[in-house]
Amino acid sequence: MAAINADIKPTGINQRDLVDLIYMIVTSFRGIANKLDNDGGITDTDYRDNVDACLNLVLNDTKGNHLNLAKSATSTRPHTICISPTGFDWGRSSDLLYMLFDAWETLCEQIDADTNPPTSTNYEASFYTAMYLTQVESSKGNLLGIANAYTFRHGAYNQKMFVDALYGMVDGIESFCEQADTDAAPADNNYEALWFTNNITLTIENSAGSRVGN
Repeated sequence: MAAINADIKPTGINQRDLVDLIYMIVTSFRGIANKLDNDGGITDTDYRDNVDACLNLVLNDTKGNHLNLAKSATSTRPHTICISPTGFDWGRSSDLLYMLFDAWETLCEQIDADTNPPTSTNYEASFYTAMYLTQVESSKGNLLGIANAYTFRHGAYNQKMFVDALYGMVDGIESFCEQADTDAAPADNNYEALWFTNNITLTIENSAGSRVGN
């Protein structure tokens, strides 16, 4: 259940809150992946490795937490992005979104294709395709997302659409975790508590007025 008053809106963003939310999204992606690696109801044990392979980030939030996922750029993975409460190159927002889109799609595709599949095999369709409603082009010229939708491009920053994209990510985290808790496989049933309720501690409002978060 989202808070009555959103911390992040399309019409108003505090950069410190936004950086914290990005940190929460990344750590939720990685936390869910790590939990799947250790869940007895799932076969694969390289979920987090595959998520991390999509990310090339150095993150610092307002609470002093630090996360270094820096690595070499590739033909698809953009150059390292450094994000802190005091500075971020918003002209590179498309690269940031590209990495996040790539990591979440990779996770959803992998769980659907696991040798010991989850009870439901619609994670990608339900929690990536149905919720990531834009397209993003990285500085490498690679595209992810829905064709003919709004396209994020390198060097540009559209605040309303950026917030809407982040809303979709948080909504996807909550919905993914709810289904993982409900399915017989994965076996564990505390995905939502750990990686949505306890980790996403900000509320985001999209341009349609819907809110998600805590």
